Amino acid sequence: MATQQDGQKAATISIVSGALGLTLIPLVGAVVAIIAGHLARRTLPPGVEGRRLATVGAGLGYLGLVAPLALIVLGGDPVRELAAETRCRDALLTELPFTTCSVLVGDVSLAAGIRRLDALPAPQRLDALATSLKESALCRSEPRPALCALEANATVDERRRLTIDALQRAMRDVQPETKAALETQLPRHVP
Repeated sequence: MATQQDGQKAATISIVSGALGLTLIPLVGAVVAIIAGHLARRTLPPGVEGRRLATVGAGLGYLGLVAPLALIVLGGDPVRELAAETRCRDALLTELPFTTCSVLVGDVSLAAGIRRLDALPAPQRLDALATSLKESALCRSEPRPALCALEANATVDERRRLTIDALQRAMRDVQPETKAALETQLPRHVP
């Protein structure tokens, strides 16, 4: 049978493991915090200081289990996103980069329009990309990119510059290297 002293030890283990579960040893620390916290709460009577520590430790343990999943679901998987950016930068060096780079665009219908660009002859890509961007949610939200209000008589260079700028805004937060690759490599794909 567990004593009150055992409960105090379990409470201490729970709070320490809970903190470690959020930092250095995520999964293992979280599980130990939950088990030790529940063991301490079962052993210690209500109102004892160790019982509160056990409750906090178990709570940290549950948070340590849920937080990584929430980050992946809500914020995306950073490793996967960096790999997608690397593939996009590499694809920009090839002749058909749009399908690969479209995964960086958050708007599903815009991404589909961008994927279709690989099938078009190079001279038609700029107009098709500009049209896809203008028809996307990007031009219905504030602040609107300058491309959305671009006049039909604009120069090709101005259309290209504003189209690339709008495409970068349509992409999720990308690394500076990816932005630089888009600025330097994309103009040759949309002549």
